[in-house]
Amino acid sequence: MEWEVWNGNKLRQWVFFDRDNKGRIIRMSQISLVFGLLVDVFFEWEGQNITRYESTVYNFPDISTYVYEFKYDQFRNPYHSVFQNIGFNFIDNLPLTENNWLEMLVYEKGDYEGTKINYLNKFGYGGKYPFVKESTQIKDKIRKGIYAEYKY
Repeated sequence: MEWEVWNGNKLRQWVFFDRDNKGRIIRMSQISLVFGLLVDVFFEWEGQNITRYESTVYNFPDISTYVYEFKYDQFRNPYHSVFQNIGFNFIDNLPLTENNWLEMLVYEKGDYEGTKINYLNKFGYGGKYPFVKESTQIKDKIRKGIYAEYKY
């Protein structure tokens, strides 16, 4: 599966997806017609949830790889049925997961302590779907509240 990214009437980029035998996206590559490979992302799964992924950004001459690790709740992701045919959640910019992530740890590969940021989500549920999400960012033991509200 691939997407084309156009600017006006000119094709600028492609986004390619590789899938495993269960249909889960295991690699996403963004390729520019001008610059070549821009981003390469490899996903690791446990069941229908991403547990970890590595994203390498090719911003020549600098190349950086960030690692993302996740923990989930037991409730169904409301976007699961919305984006089911594509298998990609455009809201979270991730392949489609079955559950809602509660914790995401982000760090630059090779510099865990220096670049570590922890994101926490707390949901309010109405039935089986969340209707309110409260997000918090923690870096160097400093909390920053980021609040978002969703109604399904």
